[in-house]
Parts: sequence; structure tokens; C-alpha cells
Amino acid sequence: PKAPEDNYELSDKGEDSEAEEPDRSHKHVPEWSKNWLALLEKQAGTDPDTIFGGKVPRVDLDAIFLDEDYLRVHKDKPKRRRGSSGEWQQDRLSRAEVLEYKKKMGQTEKWTIGK
Repeated sequence: PKAPEDNYELSDKGEDSEAEEPDRSHKHVPEWSKNWLALLEKQAGTDPDTIFGGKVPRVDLDAIFLDEDYLRVHKDKPKRRRGSSGEWQQDRLSRAEVLEYKKKMGQTEKWTIGK
């Protein structure tokens, strides 16, 4: 469960990015963020596929951008020709290429809870 003391409220930069930075010294800084670099280094060797999985699901743009969405913004739905550019099977990385990349990046550890 989320704990309020773990949150850090993000403020909008505002319209004028040239303006002087506001004083944020009064804002609560979560305990975990005080040691963020060490936490990041600790997980650098973790294989992200052990967290997120190795398969990327197919993206169906017609299911994401519905006809109603285009009507709402008064735009015509683009005519997407489904050609070879939408077929990525031949361009996919081989298993050997993926393993070589993980080894090169040092991402060889499996993620475990409480790591």
C-alpha cells in the first residue's frame, strides 16, 4: 500500500520558464530518495525482462484511436495502409542478440521481491 511519506509532490514549472526557481526547501523529501543513486546502482544488473516480461504486445492503433476520438476533435481518421512497414517479424532481434545485449549491459540477475 502507498504510504504518504513516500510521496514527493511535483510542482508545475509554470508558464515563464525563465522565472527564478521557487524555494522548495520546505517540501517533504521522502527517505528513499535520499539514497536514490545507491538504490539505482543496486538494481543496475537486474534483467528488466524478469520484471516486465520479454514479449511486447501487438499495438492496434484502431482500438486506441477510435472514430469517436477523431469526431470529437473534428479531424479525419488517417487512412493507414497496412503494408510491409507494419510487419516487424523479419526485423526482430534473435534470442542470441538479446542475450548478448543483456550480457554486455550486465543485466544478468533475476528480479526478486525484496531485492
